[in-house]
Amino acid sequence: MRGGVQADGVTGDSDLDEDVILLSAGVLETYSVHILAQGIVQAGKGAIKRLSERYADNGQHLHGSDWDGRDIEHPVVKGVREDSGKGLSGMVNGRMIRVGRYAYVTDGEHGVPNNPADVFTTPLAADEMATFVSVNGKLTARIVMKDIPRENAKESLDRLRALGVKRLSMLTGDKAASANIIAKEVGIDDVRAELFPEDKLAAVRNASAEEAPAQPWWDRVIQRLTGESITRSITMMVGDGVNDAPVLASADIGMAITDGTSTAASESAQVVIMNDDIACVPRAIAISRRTKRIMLQSVIGGLSLSIIAMLCAAFNLIPVVAGAFLQEAIDVVSILWSLTALIDKD
Repeated sequence: MRGGVQADGVTGDSDLDEDVILLSAGVLETYSVHILAQGIVQAGKGAIKRLSERYADNGQHLHGSDWDGRDIEHPVVKGVREDSGKGLSGMVNGRMIRVGRYAYVTDGEHGVPNNPADVFTTPLAADEMATFVSVNGKLTARIVMKDIPRENAKESLDRLRALGVKRLSMLTGDKAASANIIAKEVGIDDVRAELFPEDKLAAVRNASAEEAPAQPWWDRVIQRLTGESITRSITMMVGDGVNDAPVLASADIGMAITDGTSTAASESAQVVIMNDDIACVPRAIAISRRTKRIMLQSVIGGLSLSIIAMLCAAFNLIPVVAGAFLQEAIDVVSILWSLTALIDKD
């Protein structure tokens, strides 16, 4: 449900302009594959726009900036290195920039408190998190971020309920306070937070058994013949994170949401949404149901018409040649009706 992370602002004691810090951090984070990086990247793009406007208005050098306003959008980046789980470092316009965990960005700096709360005294809200920035080996700023739901998440969930999806759950590794805030915004009641990947895996595997419907006698007969029940609950997992890959693979239906790039999640899922739009989840269900309905109509309708034609031919009600042409016509009608599944009625 999460639309990403929004960087709300920068706090810190530095001679550098706030937008210059955001721009430097945003440019550096474009090299990161971490899911939180996109929020900082977007904040950096906003900083570029604001700096460009300010240079245009002032027509002169800005305090706290070494750009002259002519090439703000193309800073020089060198020596980028990402330490998994810690942060990112690199040279941006001649400055050594580090972005990441507090211990990572302050490594090697003397006289810095061990607790970031002793430096940045404004407490974080329940749905906020922070990443830190150092410039040339000196702690410079704290970038405050918060989880934000996708813009159309609530509408998409409402449409899923309208399609008959009975239970919607949020499985996340985020803190419970943050997860509950997001869940309340989008209308999810079942929230399971602070989960490890193996916890998500167990939750998905147990989901079908938790609210299993009563199995009718005829379905038990079908299950004995085919080995599979047609009335059991189906569990669908929708995810976009690297840690979601094993969970997507274990679900009855795994659906990965990506921006068009290949990820571990997309490689493990049966369905991949390539435009990073959660509204495609209910749309995919509607398309699959409509396709199945048209398929059954084509098969049953074609067989019924063929049986009627064969009976007419058997009782000599129609000539043999006419029966042959009639069979071909029935096949064409069935095929054409099947092709109506390609018409987008959503």
